[in-house]
This record gives sequence, C-alpha cells and structure tokens, in this order.
Amino acid sequence: MKLLLIVILMVLFSSAAGGAPLTVEENITVASSRISFVDLLAPENDADEWDNLVGIDLGRAPGQGEIRYFSRQYLQYLLRREGIDPQDFSFPDQVAVETNM
Repeated sequence: MKLLLIVILMVLFSSAAGGAPLTVEENITVASSRISFVDLLAPENDADEWDNLVGIDLGRAPGQGEIRYFSRQYLQYLLRREGIDPQDFSFPDQVAVETNM
C-alpha cells in the first residue's frame, strides 16, 4: 500500500512538472498471458513513467487469433481508480490488443 502511494505521488509530481502526455497506442501486440497498462504505451514514451503503470492489470491477453478491445473511457476509469490523472495521457478512442504467443 505504501509503495502504491509512492508510485501515485511520483506520477502526480511528474505530471505537475509539465511533462509531455504519455501516448497510448491504438493497436498493441503482447507476448504475455496478462496485459498491463504499460503494455499499451507507445515506445517513445519516457521509460521512467512505465514503472509507475505496471501494477494496473487489464486482465488476460486474448487467445491466438483473437483481439481484445479497451475503450478510452474504461482506460481512463482505471487510471482514476489508481489516483492517476487521465489527462496526462493521449488516448485513441479504442485500443485493440492481440497476442503473438
């Protein structure tokens, strides 16, 4: 719990410092059985910010040949639930996740 609070404060502090918004990709391919919020981020985002979002679990990865969709509103809800301001992110309307396993 203490670690989560520290992570949230770090995210809020870096947001207040005027950092560029983190970009969420529209189409993602994952190689693991679970999806983390960090999997949705574009590679050009600051890697230091990625560690702060690893703990936001989006559930199981889709099976081979399947696609799992996440709406912008749902992803924003998950961030707010963790105390993170969604306005610090640039979202597409919908994120499509598939697997290469």
